[in-house]
Amino acid sequence: MTRAVEVATPVVDAAPGAVVAVRLALSNRSDVDATVRAEVVELDSTDDTHARDQHFVVSAGATIDADVIVTVPQSLTTGQHTVGLQLFASNEDRPRLVDFRLRIASVDHVTVRAVPATLRGRRARRFDVEITNNETHPVAIDLAAESNDLDVAFDPSRIAVPPGERMTVR
Repeated sequence: MTRAVEVATPVVDAAPGAVVAVRLALSNRSDVDATVRAEVVELDSTDDTHARDQHFVVSAGATIDADVIVTVPQSLTTGQHTVGLQLFASNEDRPRLVDFRLRIASVDHVTVRAVPATLRGRRARRFDVEITNNETHPVAIDLAAESNDLDVAFDPSRIAVPPGERMTVR
């Protein structure tokens, strides 16, 4: 397969433990179909939780969008990390290496608090969750809670807070 590969998502924002998709545009410029196997390399993980080999079929003369699924290791620290993807085509002898950046944002300066902090009584109660972002970048927060004797739901359950802003969710 005389192929062209383009990383359509060169920077992926994620958190440790998240599952992310890295989109590739795979072009097969040959006259035979090819199977491309994608393998994640250069992602330090002691628990081997990142992506397993994934296969994509590219018809002769076609271009497809392929999402390579990657699980970010829990041990990954704040900052940008270069991650390599090694691509093996069924009708080529040598693999091709492409890379993308995995950006892990800090949430050290984000505060979350319930208002009121304590709920009393046996009836349904409502409370607010205040999220303050004192980081220099936007932060996306997924809200979830559990309790033995309460049903807790947030609307919305995902919120993006701009830098220096405070948002409230009920």
